[in-house]
Amino acid sequence: MIEVGGHTDSDGSDQDNQTLSDNRATSVRNALVAQGINSTMLKTKGYGEKQPKDTNDTKDGKFRNRRIEYTKAN
Repeated sequence: MIEVGGHTDSDGSDQDNQTLSDNRATSVRNALVAQGINSTMLKTKGYGEKQPKDTNDTKDGKFRNRRIEYTKAN
């Protein structure tokens, strides 16, 4: 099982960022399924702005925080 995790920067409200990260993860999952990946092997999770990889104080940092991460899920 692979988790497709969606992340955002800190711009916007917590609720909007949660929705955006959920939608981001779902969109990537759908694209992978369209390319032939078995849908039962994928799950999605939105993390909103809760797990930044970089600062949200710069344009580049925000860019790096708007991302998808793939992790092995149990």
